[in-house]
Amino acid sequence: MGVFRLFITKSNWLTSVVLAGLVFLLSIQNAEAAANLTLSTSFTSADPARANAYMDQAGTWNGTSEVTNSTTNGDRFRLTIQNTGAGVTDAFDVGITISLPTGFRLPNTASTPVTVTSPTCNTTTGVTDYTPINASQSGTTINFNIPNNRNIPAGCTYVFTFGITTRNSSPFPAPGARNLTYNVAYDDGGPGLLATTVQTVQVNPGVMALTKTALTAVATNGNTVDFRIDIRNTGTGGAFAALLTDTISANFTGLTFVSFNAFNNTTNAPVAMPTVTVVSATQRRFTYIPPNVRIEVVVRTTATVNPTATTCPVFINDATVVQRTTQSSSNFASVEYNLPNSLQLTHNMATSYCELCGIGTIRLRAANAGGISLVNISITENLMASGLTYVPGSTQISLNGGPAVAAGNPVVSGANSQILTWTSAQIPALNQLDSPYATAP
Repeated sequence: MGVFRLFITKSNWLTSVVLAGLVFLLSIQNAEAAANLTLSTSFTSADPARANAYMDQAGTWNGTSEVTNSTTNGDRFRLTIQNTGAGVTDAFDVGITISLPTGFRLPNTASTPVTVTSPTCNTTTGVTDYTPINASQSGTTINFNIPNNRNIPAGCTYVFTFGITTRNSSPFPAPGARNLTYNVAYDDGGPGLLATTVQTVQVNPGVMALTKTALTAVATNGNTVDFRIDIRNTGTGGAFAALLTDTISANFTGLTFVSFNAFNNTTNAPVAMPTVTVVSATQRRFTYIPPNVRIEVVVRTTATVNPTATTCPVFINDATVVQRTTQSSSNFASVEYNLPNSLQLTHNMATSYCELCGIGTIRLRAANAGGISLVNISITENLMASGLTYVPGSTQISLNGGPAVAAGNPVVSGANSQILTWTSAQIPALNQLDSPYATAP
């Protein structure tokens, strides 16, 4: 009579048959094969212009508005879990976490909805067990709040879709490739198992570059002065909440933002103008500036000069732009001040005379007809080849029609002593040429 012995293990069933001293080993298919989870990820940008290629550094833009805190309209991430293969079993007690790089977060860290679909299994095989679920965040870890005892049946593929954004406040993510690590914990009736995958997402920064140009080259008191401000996003990502501050110097009065226009920075073709909001009389904020866009801003002010000022006027316009990440750029432009006919020097021919072989008188009239005080004035008379020579001690001045009083001798120069120069060292009254004073030596 034969003797039959049967040995059974969990992983494989082996039947040992002993008959008349002969042993035959027969392989039987594993009735409890392991689950086989395969993970994959994808990214879809909220703004089609980003072509699913990158995330902005300081928030999420969907093409028309900021959706950083929107749990449904921002950048979309997908985790696909496949439990497929020959003879696989269900994956039991599924748990999902994601480790984020610094500067990433859920749109709502307390509760962001997760959509679950199954392209290979209908709702009767368990997909309804996952809906609705949400994700929450602690630190840099996202946890999918999946109820206990939720499985991924054998032969099924589940897709988890949810939103992730870059932060709209510090700390912002560093530009470049950033890794998100997905961990899916489960078991197949034995010890706990873990499936892991890493998703790499590109983060692109916006970079502000500002230049300032004076459209008015020269101005005088009361003139309108225009400046152009060019704000360029030279980065590869969008710039959020770019704040423009325009500062005028003391000799300008009033500031008006005249116009705003946007252009492609490469082709100069017009593009849609970003939304502009008024912050103050000297500040404007741009909600979002796409990469490679130039914004042209024209501002206007009025030249204002105090007639009694003892210093030259300063016509300088400064501008600074700073985006959400605090990266900034600044520039300035200046305008020359025009002194039209401010200092007038004339010969008074009616009272000038010269006697043949005798002494004559030459009268000069210096007048400040401009709007500000003048300093460092010098008066030069070139007698040329007239044969005339200066008589020492003969200089007299009259200030504003007053009596003539003695003044210092000029500095005499030239090959024939024909050049006579007076400065305030010889005529202190030259420093009193405040409009409309006049000095006549």
